[in-house]
Amino acid sequence: MGKSVEFRIGSVKLAISFDSIDELKAALGQVEEIKKVLKESLPEESVEPSKTIRKDLEGFFDYHDGKLVMIKAPDTKAKRVCLALYAFDADGATPKEIASISHVQNPSNSILHNLSYKKYFRQLKNGKYVLTDDGLAYVTNNILTNPKEKKQDAST
Repeated sequence: MGKSVEFRIGSVKLAISFDSIDELKAALGQVEEIKKVLKESLPEESVEPSKTIRKDLEGFFDYHDGKLVMIKAPDTKAKRVCLALYAFDADGATPKEIASISHVQNPSNSILHNLSYKKYFRQLKNGKYVLTDDGLAYVTNNILTNPKEKKQDAST
């Protein structure tokens, strides 16, 4: 009597039938090849795991082609850089990564090393930047909770 297992590869549901554990192991060993075939055969279907935006970042960010995209930018470069770093969380980000999310060109010179904003950022030994406690407080108290910064719903 055959058994089967079902799981998702992105938005595609895949079912594998097997009679023995060895058959299942062999089929699971071909998942990358299956993803490649699905991508070629069904380009409109995503074979990558769907990513979700943290609840506190809804309205500010979305995913497009697997990349984080700022869809509602705050009104100043400093706020955009702070919000981008907040989205990267504790992992931090390089100036290049910050620029790609915040659309602030050369954030290292214009914001990260600017004496007015320096208290919000800290550079790690690996060259990435993270928010300081002051930076986290600034984002949570002045950007995420500010009604002017939040995306307005067109139906209200």
